[in-house]
Amino acid sequence: IGRDKKIDIAILRVKTDKQLPFVEFGNSDKVRVGDWILAIGNPYGLGGSVSAGIISARARDINVGLFDDFLQTDAAINRGNSGGPMFDMEGKVVGINTAIFSPSGGNVGIGFAIPSALAKPVIDQVIKYGRAKRAWLGVKIQGITKEIAESLGMQDDKGALVLGVLPKSPAENIGLQEGDVIIKFNGSNIESMRKLPRIVAETPIGKNVAIQIYRDGAVKNYNIKLTEMVDEEEATTKPQKAFPHSDVQNESKEVLGMSLVALTKDIRAKYNIAAESGLLVIDTAKGSVAAERGIRRGQILIKANQKKLLNIADLETAISSAKKDGRDSILLLVGAHTESRFIPLPIE
Repeated sequence: IGRDKKIDIAILRVKTDKQLPFVEFGNSDKVRVGDWILAIGNPYGLGGSVSAGIISARARDINVGLFDDFLQTDAAINRGNSGGPMFDMEGKVVGINTAIFSPSGGNVGIGFAIPSALAKPVIDQVIKYGRAKRAWLGVKIQGITKEIAESLGMQDDKGALVLGVLPKSPAENIGLQEGDVIIKFNGSNIESMRKLPRIVAETPIGKNVAIQIYRDGAVKNYNIKLTEMVDEEEATTKPQKAFPHSDVQNESKEVLGMSLVALTKDIRAKYNIAAESGLLVIDTAKGSVAAERGIRRGQILIKANQKKLLNIADLETAISSAKKDGRDSILLLVGAHTESRFIPLPIE
């Protein structure tokens, strides 16, 4: 009938005149760590096989997709078990076996299942429409660490940090900006970055919802009308060329362990740099915090504490302002080709 790549499930239709047995979905939201479960599958093509275990953890993020929210179990799950049901002790399906963690390829007691609360709405939509329909906010986001929170002047490290706002999106329509922190959506507190995509996707398309953000030391409230999620097209840009160290070394200045030079039209054109402004990282000192945080030669410092960097003096001003405010670090927006991320950098 259809499939949904985002949570890795497909719906098949079986045509038959016979009455087929079936199982029912349970409520995975009621499953607790320590509850007993049964996992059924076809490991290694041996045929129907049942294994038993407990729920080891909930809401596991294993970095395989945007909606990672897996149930973890110690029941034996091997290759061939994917797609099999995970039953609770009432015989209801609370999960769909999908993955294992294993250095060897075999079971080591760490298996994962898609929770029924996530799978069932998608299954119903694929049956009805041939595909899953999800609401869309239109932002790229990053998690909040304690250092990032401190550099932003926030009291805690909760929320989703906006890395970018996509054009013609609901987020752009209400004026969300790069560097905003989404702290509440449709009445739900955003405890972590991973929570936001699922809450947005589960919201009815076309609904007006309240969104609360943190920006420049203040909390702001907006109403936003969600549209249907569209698949993002891959950006096609020329790869950035490697640059000779000697080309710009004489113009560079070292700040916080980074040798930097302001971007010019000539540098941008010569090395296919997409960023319109910023500071080009010529090198990072060995053993420096900047190097440890992953800042590398060829990357671009785009912003410091939410302000654009046009020259090195702008960075030095941001550092001075942070020190006056009693902060231990500054928040850098660092670009690498078409991707960017926020990196907190200690200023002492």
